[in-house]
Amino acid sequence: MQPTFIELAGKTIVGVAGNFIGVMSPQANAQEVIGALWGRLILRHKPLPATTYGVITLIADKNSMTHQDELRYIAGFEADESAPVPDGMEKITVPPGRYAVFTHKGSVMDLPQTVRFAYGYWLPRSGSKARNVPHLEVYDERFRPDSPDSEFDILIPV
Repeated sequence: MQPTFIELAGKTIVGVAGNFIGVMSPQANAQEVIGALWGRLILRHKPLPATTYGVITLIADKNSMTHQDELRYIAGFEADESAPVPDGMEKITVPPGRYAVFTHKGSVMDLPQTVRFAYGYWLPRSGSKARNVPHLEVYDERFRPDSPDSEFDILIPV
């Protein structure tokens, strides 16, 4: 599996957020936490736009971390930069830049294998370095959560 590369325009994402332990850790809880965040977003904002985003960031306050592999996730959608943020939601700006795009195919239950390949195998061998900006998951019309033919993109800022 090799990535494609894109230049992404900046985006403002609004959504529900929480901390999780990434899939590269033996104590990973990403699927449970992230699944619950999407459930909360769906309950709060119906219908969802055709394209939604998972935004992954480092924890800003290292002293607040409960685990060394803890990250922040926002399940959300693109919004106008000046739009007010509804109670219980967060807004994040994703700067423009170059991204390596990996397409995950199949069930979200198999996502850890794609993430481990992209971050644990490809990135260290690619000669690229991940930028310290949000990483993205892009869910569009190809994403069908209950289908083995489902697809969505993982964008690594490089």
